[in-house]
Amino acid sequence: MPLMKGRSQKTISSNISEMIHAGHPQDQAVAAALNVAHKSRATGGGLYANIHAKQERIAHGSHEHMRKPSSPAHLRQRRLSWRRGRQRPRAATSWATPTQFRL
Repeated sequence: MPLMKGRSQKTISSNISEMIHAGHPQDQAVAAALNVAHKSRATGGGLYANIHAKQERIAHGSHEHMRKPSSPAHLRQRRLSWRRGRQRPRAATSWATPTQFRL
């Protein structure tokens, strides 16, 4: 009775019902089904898996396209990320700071 791997509600529900029919308590069945779903979610791949999957969809005829680095959306995202990471400039003072007088 191996449980199906997947994170959809349908898969989780079928895993729960399969374990209950096998004689497991309901709370144990729910915990096991959610654990399998969590593990399948953790092995999702990440950024490069998403890029590769999108390239495969494009190769099979979807009407998506890869965003170019010079596209307005990409430039807008770069500006926003730069603003988030930028520190505010310090105010210039005309008087000497105490660290300048150390011997």
